Amino acid sequence: MTTRPIAQGSGRYHVIVNNVTFVLQQHVRQQGLGVVFPAGLGYMMNDPHGQMLVPDGSFVHTDNLRADWDLDEPYPGIPDLALEVVVDSSDELMRRKLQIYMDNGVSQVWILRLRAQSVYQYTHDRIGHMTSYNAGDRINTSALFPNLHVTVNDIFEMPDWVL
Repeated sequence: MTTRPIAQGSGRYHVIVNNVTFVLQQHVRQQGLGVVFPAGLGYMMNDPHGQMLVPDGSFVHTDNLRADWDLDEPYPGIPDLALEVVVDSSDELMRRKLQIYMDNGVSQVWILRLRAQSVYQYTHDRIGHMTSYNAGDRINTSALFPNLHVTVNDIFEMPDWVL
């Protein structure tokens, strides 16, 4: 069975993206680690053919921010972290995107699986290895975000106004 990414116009998609980027952004700003971007920023992926990917959220470490970046253009490189929100992770498009991220040296990719309310974490230094986190689990963030404590529940928590 194939699935599709959550429609970017849906409320559930935006709540999840907001949850994770908010937690990351607070920590990143306090620690001076770099910049967290919500959905929409394109990355040129160091591809001579001009291939661009647009993750559902991303992080670029201060050491990797490009001084030559024209802010009116997509980012001329790769993120350190790419976030992707999907209904489930069996989608062929998602597998292709993951391969492109890994081939281009993205440090980590987190696939946020809505249906299972879980997170798949892929790391460039362990290509082919995935760590799965489920409800209640604390995500290992030490490589990119030292001293950050974020759980799967933090990411998938729905606001009180959701019935």
